[in-house]
Amino acid sequence: MKPKVFRAGEPVTAEFMTEVAQAVSNAEKKSDKAVNDSEQAKTKSEEALRKSEDAKAESNVANSVSAEAQYAAQLALEKAQEVERKANNHEFDGRDGTVVQEKGLFAFTIENGELVVYFSGEVQPNLEIDQTGTLYYNF
Repeated sequence: MKPKVFRAGEPVTAEFMTEVAQAVSNAEKKSDKAVNDSEQAKTKSEEALRKSEDAKAESNVANSVSAEAQYAAQLALEKAQEVERKANNHEFDGRDGTVVQEKGLFAFTIENGELVVYFSGEVQPNLEIDQTGTLYYNF
């Protein structure tokens, strides 16, 4: 719409009023579109906020699981170090079924109802079975 200046007493034409009505109508349409765009932006913002909160919650769960895994790994490492320390200090008596260090390999099988030991290396493993049927390795 072109600006037009009227002097006092000058008649307002129907053409001018039509232009004013069209300008007001266009302004209302633009206002309605701006309101609609604003509502869509608000909806998208709320959705993004929900997704962000969900991601934060999932991140917290992942951090918790990671911390638990790290703690379990630390416990396993400590247990392995304790077993290694006991093995190095010859603290195992063979009765707890834990760790034995031996040169060569040995394996067990049952043949015709008897326990058979197969071994490699030059020294036969020092094994015995007590009256209760428990197998012992003697150092």
